[in-house]
Amino acid sequence: GIRDRTGDWSSTCALPILDATYAVEAARPITADVLEKAATKVQIDVTAQIIVLPEYATSSDAVRQNVADNIASSLNATALATTVDVSDVIKNAYNVDGLDRIVVTRLNKAGVNGTVQSVTAKKNEYLAAGTITVTTQTR
Repeated sequence: GIRDRTGDWSSTCALPILDATYAVEAARPITADVLEKAATKVQIDVTAQIIVLPEYATSSDAVRQNVADNIASSLNATALATTVDVSDVIKNAYNVDGLDRIVVTRLNKAGVNGTVQSVTAKKNEYLAAGTITVTTQTR
């Protein structure tokens, strides 16, 4: 469980929400009502195929894992109501040493079939990496 501000253990308390509540309560006018709402996570699944540069052939598994990690970190939003595009995923993946080419064959919300060019979170949602699958191909 999580220890709340009174020291009690509770499985339903979330410290970030409590912290926000205390901060707002300390600064709000006496006649104001405050409503806080937790954001909803929208997970994004990505499937990609890569080709590794010939000089990285002996470490292709490391390149594949680095591309998967790069994709995951580029999907984890730091704000609400953000958008991720296939082109963003591709652009960021090219920061990985040893990557020659990448083709994103699937990008969509987790559990939703098909591929879309972008996923947008609503004003009360944030984006996060779901299942990231990267396979290596040869020329």
